[in-house]
Amino acid sequence: MNAGAIVAAQIAATQKAIMTELREAGATRRDTATAYQRPDGGKGKIFDGLIKHGLVEKTGKGHFFLTEKGRNKLDRQDNARYTVPLILLIAFSLCASAIALLVTLAD
Repeated sequence: MNAGAIVAAQIAATQKAIMTELREAGATRRDTATAYQRPDGGKGKIFDGLIKHGLVEKTGKGHFFLTEKGRNKLDRQDNARYTVPLILLIAFSLCASAIALLVTLAD
């Protein structure tokens, strides 16, 4: 894995962590926005990017919430972690079925 891919993975993990914190705090709508301290350093820049891209929105006085766009992205990320194991399970099942069919036909 090259350095660029590692950095991209770290950024994605940080984005997910920030959005998950807001969702777990119940800050999923403007009226449920919660106080959130902007992180320092690189994590703060990532947080600023979430705001810039409309995934997180500020309501004022340090209150933030996860927008619908942010919730959708977080849901897609959560669902994506099941995709690879599911594909592998289907592939294994198809291989096992093919082997069983060949053994049956061979008899």
